[in-house]
Amino acid sequence: MTVPMFSQADDGNTRLLKRSTTFALELKEMPTTGYRWHLEFSKELILLSSDLALAECAPPGAGGVRRWVFQADHAGEFSIQGKLWREWQGDDSVSLRYRLTVRVA
Repeated sequence: MTVPMFSQADDGNTRLLKRSTTFALELKEMPTTGYRWHLEFSKELILLSSDLALAECAPPGAGGVRRWVFQADHAGEFSIQGKLWREWQGDDSVSLRYRLTVRVA
């Protein structure tokens, strides 16, 4: 079974899913610069995993793709909001924001 995958291209959109669907969100991240994604999401979405995948043969300090896997067990409309920032510098350091609405039927 194919897991629905969302990315930066889905920013600001609403996506429809069936109940009990597992789905993934992938966003580019470069943690060596201090910029990391911080997500806030509806409590009805279950976070199953979060990891950073680096490209094969990537040089030291290269970025990668942060991948979160969620489970949508409840019907309704839920949001995922993110900011790419240096946490210790606060909101003034936000370089990118992300918002996705997931409608589960």
